[in-house]
Amino acid sequence: MKIAINGLSIGNGMTGIGSYAWDMVNSLVEFGSEHSYCLVARKRLLKRKNWREIVVERADRWWEELHLPGELALWGADVYHSPIFTCPIVDEVPSVITIHDAIPEKRPDLCTKEFLSFYKARIYPSLRAAVKVITTSEFSRQEIIESLQVKPEKIHVVYQGISSEFNPAQRNKAEEWKKRLKLPEKYILYVGMMEERKNIRRLISAFGQIEKEIPDVYLVLAGRKDNPAYSLADTIEKSGIRSRVVETGYVSQENLPGLYAGAEVFAFPSLYEGFGRPVVEAMACALPVVASHASALPEITDQAAILVNPVDTDSIAQALLRVCKDNGLRQKLGEEGIRRAEHFTYRKFAERLMEFYQQMDSGLNRKKI
Repeated sequence: MKIAINGLSIGNGMTGIGSYAWDMVNSLVEFGSEHSYCLVARKRLLKRKNWREIVVERADRWWEELHLPGELALWGADVYHSPIFTCPIVDEVPSVITIHDAIPEKRPDLCTKEFLSFYKARIYPSLRAAVKVITTSEFSRQEIIESLQVKPEKIHVVYQGISSEFNPAQRNKAEEWKKRLKLPEKYILYVGMMEERKNIRRLISAFGQIEKEIPDVYLVLAGRKDNPAYSLADTIEKSGIRSRVVETGYVSQENLPGLYAGAEVFAFPSLYEGFGRPVVEAMACALPVVASHASALPEITDQAAILVNPVDTDSIAQALLRVCKDNGLRQKLGEEGIRRAEHFTYRKFAERLMEFYQQMDSGLNRKKI
């Protein structure tokens, strides 16, 4: 097969969809070598014999609609996979789109006006044009079917995979990582975007409730902030824990394993997730996880984490305190997390993708006969 992939979201400072696209590409590089690929990206990313690259520094909607289909058809692509919810509306090459969640439909209050405008302009034309839809959890599949009226047979779950760099052995190098990244000796960790959806204000307030009972533990918040108006300063000051909170900003992909390696517990009380990649990364590093019982997180953690009510600050606080104080519980959660994370490797990601592409290709060929 000839498989084309939209990698325009891959680049410096990538999160979310960019990380998903990069994981998808790397999983296919490692475990999908029997096929040919074409990666559309803003710069050259790979040097592989079976990977062609189309470099487009300034791709916009009109380039995607008017120029890309011809490029893909000329190459002879069998399928074009976009890791975001947009694709060309002309059907020279069958398209697959990944819709990660139904947040714009279910919780528009958690989206910016700019994103909602872009989403509303593109989602339905792309859904009509796409032959198939991939999503990242059964939870998201049901939400998308319900909110976007997608036919159940059109949408399929392909769980994401993460790099093998996230592994329990990183914990053996915890002290080395702490020195390199200038981290405190003991800390509760959050990794993700700095935005309202992630529920970081309640996490800070929860830490403020218990900080006197764990006087040697800090709260480390790692992630990029895209909205300049979003600030945690007032919440931190109100909780009286300014000296105990470390804000790292964006942490590169190569340093992320080290961030997880030295933590006592990973806290992820998000209000809505279609998958929750940081939770899987933490579990793969044998880090105990306290996560929200909302959206896809119960499905992804599958009893390998302590789940809390994300709108109940006391619930978050007590779970964090319990894990910090109970060595046996930390050990148990770490072991269960490792086992659960084995379901989300690059190998499994590539196998699921290849099975999906081949089934799709067979279905299209049957229709041509």
